[in-house]
Amino acid sequence: MSTFKILAGAVTLGLLAATGASAQDFSGAYAGMGLTYSDGKTDAHFGIAPTYEWGDDSHDLDGMGIAGLVGYNWQNGSTVYGVEGGLGYANAEGDDGFYSGYKNGTKIGTTAYLAGRVGVVSGMGLFYGSLGVSAARTELTEVQVPDGPVTDRNKVTHTGPRFAIGADYSIGAGMLRAEVAHVSYNEKNTSYDGYDIQSKPKLTTLTVGYLMKF
Repeated sequence: MSTFKILAGAVTLGLLAATGASAQDFSGAYAGMGLTYSDGKTDAHFGIAPTYEWGDDSHDLDGMGIAGLVGYNWQNGSTVYGVEGGLGYANAEGDDGFYSGYKNGTKIGTTAYLAGRVGVVSGMGLFYGSLGVSAARTELTEVQVPDGPVTDRNKVTHTGPRFAIGADYSIGAGMLRAEVAHVSYNEKNTSYDGYDIQSKPKLTTLTVGYLMKF
């Protein structure tokens, strides 16, 4: 089991164990910041479009980043409905290690999302699922010789559906947040000197942060 899965499970179980006896009011606006850790993979077939018959440059991605978010909740008894948007910098990167004779790299930088949420209040905790859409600004690079400079650099914008589960725990005037989200981004194609390459990332992100209620 990866460190990422262990950490995600430990944080979620910790919040589940922390719920108290009395229901908490989660209605209203909130905003906050969080630290993120992302882990994933990008599909990257290369060759001449549209067949990309030369090979597979798929590689892993990971990195730590930061995110900010705002949202609003409506509460009916123990059920909470809401809408939330976020903006962050994932800093998730990786490369193919010269598999194809060149080092093709991927770096997911700025990300944004808009999602609807529904959850259930238990004691001081709100346990929710969310569904929305995410966009990511991705830099694709090529290096032609080991330890050499970047010889080509293209930027693309990926979009894709975002699924998440998480928990908010009320503490004072704010909330602690732990969330695991997964995004399967759409395919983008780019051209280098002499060949083309596909880019289709999938990214799972753990966010731990603090939110202020208004």
